[in-house]
Amino acid sequence: MEPPIKIVFCIVVKEKTKEAAEILNEHGACAIYAFPARGVGHNNFLKVMGLEDLEVSLLVSPVRESKSTEIIIDLMERLELKKDNHGLAFSIKLGAISKNALYGLLNMGKETEMIMGQTKKEEKTKEKKEEKENLSEEENKNV
Repeated sequence: MEPPIKIVFCIVVKEKTKEAAEILNEHGACAIYAFPARGVGHNNFLKVMGLEDLEVSLLVSPVRESKSTEIIIDLMERLELKKDNHGLAFSIKLGAISKNALYGLLNMGKETEMIMGQTKKEEKTKEKKEEKENLSEEENKNV
């Protein structure tokens, strides 16, 4: 039986993205997704000062449930997330339906990284096939 999975979310200022990803990686996270974002939580003072449009990153990573608390604590301490307006880290347990897709992601090798529902190998094969078809069409036009 597969171990339970949690998704770790970490929101940090843009400059701390790499450091947050390195911490997740140190704890064995094999898939780390970083998304650029803008803004902060509701804070009237920041809005008045014109600072509410801060550039941040949202990092999302599936991890084993047994490691999630340790990871959150490490993120909180090393990135100083306990200080006001320094970021946020939390985890959410996955439901059974989502787990099947995530186990495949966690166990996926580098050669089979998913891209738009296809593996890189499948994508390259498709590209080569299209190139051959294009060449054949051009040769037929030249004849």
